[in-house]
Amino acid sequence: MGVAFVAVAAALAAPRATEPTLAFALPLPTPNRARLRATAVTDRERASEARRHALAFPVRAAGEMLRQLGRASTDASGNVRASLSDLRLLVVRALEEDGARGLLALRAVQTELFVGACRDWAASGTVSQELRELGGDFPELASTSAWLEGKTLNLTDEDLALLFRGRWNDLSGLADTPPFAASLDEQRDRYGLLLRHPSGHDGPTRLQRQLGYVTGLAALDHDYPAAFARGVLLYRSGAYEASAAAFRAHLMARPEGSWALRAGNHLLAALARVDEGAVR
Repeated sequence: MGVAFVAVAAALAAPRATEPTLAFALPLPTPNRARLRATAVTDRERASEARRHALAFPVRAAGEMLRQLGRASTDASGNVRASLSDLRLLVVRALEEDGARGLLALRAVQTELFVGACRDWAASGTVSQELRELGGDFPELASTSAWLEGKTLNLTDEDLALLFRGRWNDLSGLADTPPFAASLDEQRDRYGLLLRHPSGHDGPTRLQRQLGYVTGLAALDHDYPAAFARGVLLYRSGAYEASAAAFRAHLMARPEGSWALRAGNHLLAALARVDEGAVR
């Protein structure tokens, strides 16, 4: 009996060609969910407070300009550059006169409004003025990227909030300014979302963007198995030699660990594909 168990264990541990085609084959970053939940609670409190007490005028002016920028971005006659410049000037003024607190509350309120507008759009099929002002061309992006299927938007409220906060930070010019800048956990969460739901109008475009996301994630999260992820994506794109090289790189850097056996299995599959191509 003992010998049989050893034989079974050895067989399971032996590398065997396995194609990395299933959804779970692509590793995702692992943010601290407790911290993310705490951040979400804080944002809900900010939004609630902002609804009870009017925001300062410079903050409200920045919020209105962000809406104007959203309209301009999808209006042929809109001046996006001028609106963006005006928004950032208003943001600077709001920070000088009211500090970060008011703008954080504004972002929290507009995030909730954006999420609600997205849900209304998915249910009705009609793009509201609210969604256009806050999200710009988000409906078109979601449709072409296959995030919307019928009346189902394949993104959670948390996903939508994450995307909007990133948009708000970028437009306001505060993406790298604490306390607005995304934490490492938020960045991991955003990259995980984009790896699961890449943007793009077709499969090859989405694969190329996923490769870009992996590169960006590797630069900030050294625990992420980037070489393994590249191997998966290159395999799916048909670049089997490059995929094999990526899996080899992973095994050289991390010969042990949770992804090592899979890397060996996928390497064998990639090499088999290379051999098939050579025979042809």
